Amino acid sequence: MKNFCEHVHWGPRVTKVNCRNKAKVEHDGKSYCGTHDPVRIAAKKKLREAAWQREYDVQQATQKQAAKNKLANARRLKLFPQLVEELKKVEWKGEHSHGDGEVCPTCRSFPRDGHTKNCTLNWVLTLAEALDE
Repeated sequence: MKNFCEHVHWGPRVTKVNCRNKAKVEHDGKSYCGTHDPVRIAAKKKLREAAWQREYDVQQATQKQAAKNKLANARRLKLFPQLVEELKKVEWKGEHSHGDGEVCPTCRSFPRDGHTKNCTLNWVLTLAEALDE
């Protein structure tokens, strides 16, 4: 192995200049410093490209999910006037009662504190899903 790196690069005034660093490794009969080692450079390039690919894949998955969400929201927005009309037809006083220990037919849960609000929300969501189909 020679004492100095055998890498040649362009220097000032458009001349070829040898690297002045001490040689650390030898490949194919040539000596290279740590900076110009072709195996090390190839490994770093491979790692960098793999990181870029992972980042690109995450970005593509995020964009795909955003497009799906946008379509679903547009479909729901289209159904909103129909949902409002259906809700206007229903007489809802904001509360309902169940017998002791009976399961609510609307939200299929036992009555408890805050049940009316949850039951109403579940009922509206169920109606919206039915209209969406």
